[in-house]
Amino acid sequence: MDDDIDNMLIHQLSCLRTNDKEVLVKQFQSILGNVSAETCAFFLDMTNWNLQDAVGAYYDYGYSNNITEVGFTLPFLDMQLLKDITVGEGEAVAPETRFAKTWLVKNTGGVHWPEGTALCLVDGHPLSHDRRVPVASLGPGGEAELTVWMSSPSLRGIYHSRWQLMTPQNVPFGETIWCIISVDDSGILDITQRMASAHLGRLGVPGDVDSFTASSPVTANVNSSSPVAITYEDSSEDPSCTPSTPPEEDEF
Repeated sequence: MDDDIDNMLIHQLSCLRTNDKEVLVKQFQSILGNVSAETCAFFLDMTNWNLQDAVGAYYDYGYSNNITEVGFTLPFLDMQLLKDITVGEGEAVAPETRFAKTWLVKNTGGVHWPEGTALCLVDGHPLSHDRRVPVASLGPGGEAELTVWMSSPSLRGIYHSRWQLMTPQNVPFGETIWCIISVDDSGILDITQRMASAHLGRLGVPGDVDSFTASSPVTANVNSSSPVAITYEDSSEDPSCTPSTPPEEDEF
């Protein structure tokens, strides 16, 4: 029965091709039934007026939160980048060197980030092996540190990339995270991070292997005033979402 409904929805979506916003709202209503035009417009605008993505977003967040009417207090997904807290931020990194980028973010939306949310590479230089880094569910008002492990290329220069949080259906939300890396033979970023790891015991810098032993992501306490570090889920069954792993700790 469920398969028949899914196939019917897919068929309906494949037949509805238009860029007219009013038509898209009516098509949205024809698929979902008793949903207001304002709610339809909200989810369509959220997904850049892509009907199929909007329907998926509604079932993920609207239906599960019993959203039928749009008001000023409608819960929504959002993320604010508070600060780049990378250890050694601003320093160059030597060629072919492993290092970590870390950002402090906050859930400024009205709902938990859904399970399966990931920090994704949108465009730019792919310095990370992982283009989709799993992120733990975070409640409204919660703060977290997101870390991506990267490797510098062999050629000197300036490399940039753009990252953004995405839902399991690849719907982006929140602020864009820009990453700009300077690669130079005299770079000491990795050395700075290793020294910080040794002396401060900071979570999420190269060499801190114990910080990544957890097999599941940390769920943040939304009432906590201090940030939590997001560790990566073991998703070996899903090749499209491979967790980052830290490098082996070098001996000095």
